[in-house]
Amino acid sequence: MPTAGDRLPADTLVTQMGLSAQQIGKLSAAGKAITKSDLAALTVGTVTANAAKATLGDIEVIKSAFSGAVASAEPSESGTNCCCTPCCCATAVTKPVAQVI
Repeated sequence: MPTAGDRLPADTLVTQMGLSAQQIGKLSAAGKAITKSDLAALTVGTVTANAAKATLGDIEVIKSAFSGAVASAEPSESGTNCCCTPCCCATAVTKPVAQVI
């Protein structure tokens, strides 16, 4: 189980969350500037000043980049699970691990 020391800080950029160089290359400048806290805010419908600089297309590219990097989890008994979208997982992001293919 991850400890507090394993969690990435809120200001961690999307580019530091385990994406490959190829996936990062698909992101726009505004997409690359999105942080873990921006993604977490988006999950509850809050658009931060930083996220407001990104278009819906920028966010869709982030989603697409992560869908190739993160496997979908099976639904848990508690009814919570994590999909491939970083927005829903941002608060749980820990130090990136190598991509498994």
